[in-house]
Amino acid sequence: MLRLLRSALAFFRTTADPTEQQRPQQQGPQQQGDTELTTVQGVVTSFCDDYGMIDESIYFSSDVVTGDVPLKIGQKVNVVVEEDKPLYGLRAIKV
Repeated sequence: MLRLLRSALAFFRTTADPTEQQRPQQQGPQQQGDTELTTVQGVVTSFCDDYGMIDESIYFSSDVVTGDVPLKIGQKVNVVVEEDKPLYGLRAIKV
């Protein structure tokens, strides 16, 4: 339930002020089937046991985190994201 609320808030926050989006830091789109993957840099803004948010607009689950080091709030990360069309948000494929 909290995840849906955060996704909805992230949608309205990004549409209200498009200058805060992470688009300028993109390293280039990649095509994978019908989805477009993009690599961005961001900061972990919240993290729970099995999910978290990057820049308050990119959702990720703990199973997409690579490496042996656990993530911490405030940590800078590189993220491969795809647009989650039903929720109108970004979902991390690899952190």
